[in-house]
Amino acid sequence: MAMASDPAEWSVEEVGEWAEVSGFAVYKSCFVTNFINGRKLMTVDASTLSKLGCTDFTDMTKLSQAIRNLFGTTAPKFSDSVADHAWSPQRVLDGCIEGYGQPR
Repeated sequence: MAMASDPAEWSVEEVGEWAEVSGFAVYKSCFVTNFINGRKLMTVDASTLSKLGCTDFTDMTKLSQAIRNLFGTTAPKFSDSVADHAWSPQRVLDGCIEGYGQPR
């Protein structure tokens, strides 16, 4: 079967074929049974994979990476934190409510 050039447009069967030719044949049925097409595949991550039946950590890691490579995305940086950015509740409120925090 010839697969569509854009993975986001793949059918459930094409996603299953991709899994098989990419070395994840054991998980082909997980994608097919759960009706994972190309659009849904874009949102699949390690958390989703465990719900689909992929419970081996190494396989989850490799499969997540293969999906990111397929769509040209990168893994989220969990080292980034909102706490690293300079902000304060007072600064936010000052910008929202004029005169907030001012002595009466």
